[in-house]
Amino acid sequence: MTYRKTVCFTLLAGMIGCLALLAAPARTQAAEKMFGTNLSFEEAADNGMPSHWGGDRNFFSADKGAGRNGTVALRQNADGEHYRLCSQKLDVTPGTRLEFSAYVRTDDPENCRPMIAVEWTAGGKWLGGSYSQKCVEEEGAESDGWTKVGNVVTVPAEADHVTLLCYVFKGGKGTAWFDDCLVKEVLTSPYSAITSDHYRHVADGKDRGGELTIRVGVARSSAVASPRDVAAPLVITDQRGTEVMTLEPAAFGDDYIDYIVPAGELTPGKYTAKLTMPGAEDDQRQSISLRFTRVEEYPERYAYIDQYRRLIVDGEPFFPLGCYFGGVSEKDLAIYADSAFNCLMPYASISREDLDRCQASNIKVIYSVKDNFRTLAVNSEQEGIDRTRQTVEKLKDHPAIIAWYINDELPLTMLRELTDRRDLLEELDPTRPAWVVLYQVNDVRSYIPTFDVIGTDPYPISDNPASYAGQRAVTTNRAVFGLHALWQVPQIFDWASYKKTDEEKKALRPPTLEEMRGMFWMHIAAGANGLVAYSWSDLWRMDKTVAEGGRAYVREPFEERWAEVKTAAAEVAEFFPVLLSIDPAMDARVSDEQSAKDTLVRLYGHEGKTWMLIVNMLDKNQTVPFEADEAAGAEVQLGGKLVSFEDGKGSVELEAFQPCFVVLTPKK
Repeated sequence: MTYRKTVCFTLLAGMIGCLALLAAPARTQAAEKMFGTNLSFEEAADNGMPSHWGGDRNFFSADKGAGRNGTVALRQNADGEHYRLCSQKLDVTPGTRLEFSAYVRTDDPENCRPMIAVEWTAGGKWLGGSYSQKCVEEEGAESDGWTKVGNVVTVPAEADHVTLLCYVFKGGKGTAWFDDCLVKEVLTSPYSAITSDHYRHVADGKDRGGELTIRVGVARSSAVASPRDVAAPLVITDQRGTEVMTLEPAAFGDDYIDYIVPAGELTPGKYTAKLTMPGAEDDQRQSISLRFTRVEEYPERYAYIDQYRRLIVDGEPFFPLGCYFGGVSEKDLAIYADSAFNCLMPYASISREDLDRCQASNIKVIYSVKDNFRTLAVNSEQEGIDRTRQTVEKLKDHPAIIAWYINDELPLTMLRELTDRRDLLEELDPTRPAWVVLYQVNDVRSYIPTFDVIGTDPYPISDNPASYAGQRAVTTNRAVFGLHALWQVPQIFDWASYKKTDEEKKALRPPTLEEMRGMFWMHIAAGANGLVAYSWSDLWRMDKTVAEGGRAYVREPFEERWAEVKTAAAEVAEFFPVLLSIDPAMDARVSDEQSAKDTLVRLYGHEGKTWMLIVNMLDKNQTVPFEADEAAGAEVQLGGKLVSFEDGKGSVELEAFQPCFVVLTPKK
C-alpha cells in the first residue's frame, strides 16, 4: 500500500485508532461516553414495552428469551403496510461524533430488513439522519443468526433533538428482533484531517513555485476555539526517519492550518510530515501525519487531476459530464451518444467490447469496482482485493477508462478498508484517479484518505427545494478544503421509481427542466469539476407503469424526460471552454448580503474577460446586485437579464433557479 496507510487522524484514541470499527471487539476506556438507557431491552414496563422506549404496542414488545444468549430482545411484527418506529431520545451535544450499532435478526431476510438509525431535528423540523449498514465483523465470527448493523456519524451543530430508532425498513413484512444497541461518543482529535494541494501528494519541486502546501483541518470544540490553539511546528522527516526541516504555520483559516513545504529544496524521495499537539508526548495518538513524495519529473499518466482540480485525459483538460448506467447496450449507447454527455458510469462490469463501443462513440467510462467489499458482493476482504486486482489489471490499458469508481456510500466504519482500497487502486493503476460518491455529507472530511476525487449525491426533488443540492455541494467542497476535485451527482430521476405503493408514487414527481438546470449549475458554482447524473436507468423505468412492467404510477415518457436532460447537459457542454479555462479572473462579487446567501457564485477567466457565474437558489425571481471595480463593461450569457451596469456596479435579474454568466470586460 502507499502513503495513506500512515495517515493518522488521532488524539487520545483518535480518528483512526479510536474511530472504533463496529466490527472490532469492545474496548474499555475511561473517557468513553455512552448514550441511551436500557439499550439491551432487559428492563420491561408493565405495558410489555421495554422501559425508556416509545413505540406502538401493536407492533413492538419486549420478547423474553429471544435475545442474544437467551436474554430479552425488542420484537417488531411488521405487516408490510404500517411503517412503525421504536424510539428513544438521546442527550447528545450537537457536533458530537457518534458510533451506533445493534444486533438484529429476522424470520424473513428476503422481505424484512431491520434497521437502526440516529436522526435529528431543529425547532421541530426534521434535518436528517444516519442509517445503519451491515458491519464488517471479523471473518469467521459466529453469528447465531444475528447480524451487527450500525454506522458512525457527526451530529450537526444546528441539531437540538437527537433520537435513536429501531424499525423495519418501510414496506418490510415479517418479525424482527433487536438486541444490544450501543451509542457512544467517538473521541476524535482536534486535527480532523490532513491533505495537500498536490494530486496524490506528489510534487516535482518546480510547479507552484516549488512549494507544496499541507493543510491540517482543525475541529473546533469547547477546548479548541481557534486553529491557533493547536498550532505547532510541522516536522519533515525522510525515509530513514531523519529530520530534514521544521516548518512553522504559514497561514490560518477558520478550521485549518497551512504549512508550506519548499519541495524544491528536497532531494527526490518519500517524506513524512508530522504535526504533534503542543505539550503532548510525541506519539501517534497525539499527532497527525502525511506522507508525500518528491519526484524529479512527474510520471506519464493517462488521466490525473491537475493543480486546478481539472481532470486531464491524454494530455487535454476534460470536464466529465455523464450519467449512471446499469449495463451498456448498443441501443442505449446509440441514443446516449446523440447528446452532449461525454462519459458514463455503469454499475455493471462491462466487457472490453463494451469499452470499445464507448470509445468509438467518443464516450469515456468511469469503471466500477465498488462492489468488491465483504458487505456487498464478496465473502472476504481478500476476495475483494483479488477481484479488484483481476479487473484492473485486465482493463487498465483501455483508453475509454478515465477513472475507477471504488465506493458508493459505504459507511465510515469501513474507513480502514476504504483507505486500503484507494491505495490498492493507485498501486494497480497509477495513471487514473479513484472516485467515490457519498450521501454522508457531514462526514466527507473523515473520508479524505479514501479518494482522489469526491462526489456527493443530494437528490432533493420533490421533498426539498432544488437549492438543497447547491447547499450540499458547498458543504462538500468546504469539507475537502477546496483542494480535491469534485464530480457531483445531480438528480434527473423521480423518487417514485423507488417507491412501492401507488400512494407513495403519486406523492412524488421528477425534477423540472428548470430545477435540473439549476442543480447542474449550482453544483458547478459550488466547486464541481464534473457532473455524473443519476440515472439513465431510472428514466427508462418510469417510461412504463407498474402494470406494464415498469415503476411508474403515471407514465413519464422517456423521450420527453430525456429531451429535458439533454437540454440541461447541452447548456453545460456549451461552456466547457470557460469551465476548463485557467486564465486569471478579476475580482467580482455579489454586493448585497441577502443576495449573497440566496445565490452561488464562481469566477472564471477566459479570453481576457471574467465570467462571473451566478446561480439563483430561490424558487422565485430575484434581482442580484454585483460589483466589479476593474470592469469597464458587462453582458450576460446562458440566462438572466442585465438590468444595469455603470462604474463597476450593476445588477442582473434571474428567474427561479436560473444560472447566468455575467461576462465582464476589463478596463484598458
